[in-house]
Amino acid sequence: RLDQQIDTRMKNADYLNSRLKEFDFIEIMEPDPRVTRNSYHLFIFKYKSEKCKGLSREKFLKALNAEGIPCSTGYVPLYKQTMLVSDEAVRAIGRIPYAEMKLENVEKASHEEGVWMGQRLLLGDRKDMDDIIEAIAKIDENVDELL
Repeated sequence: RLDQQIDTRMKNADYLNSRLKEFDFIEIMEPDPRVTRNSYHLFIFKYKSEKCKGLSREKFLKALNAEGIPCSTGYVPLYKQTMLVSDEAVRAIGRIPYAEMKLENVEKASHEEGVWMGQRLLLGDRKDMDDIIEAIAKIDENVDELL
């Protein structure tokens, strides 16, 4: 089933990317042309709050989830994981100043812009992909109420 599922996820990701371009407050993650196959463990796009009347990403995610589209902010940045900053980690790998790191693009992705959807969403049919687009359009149409 893996080959079929990967094909389905790739097809649906391509379709979603083409439709997400309709919203000026969403920036898609352009696929690298060197990648010939992507299993889409995650489908990620950038939400630009400033282009959606300042609606916070948290409110955008809450509204999208309320419309039945499960999504999240994603993982905590790797360099903030307890396993890398704990006393045990320091003893095991030495003193690497992970706790003091602040990588601007990582912080922006994890705290401001990133919207993550699990791969199971991409296993649906075209109607399911349209439901995602319709939910985003509904948020866009009702942004004043959400503010």
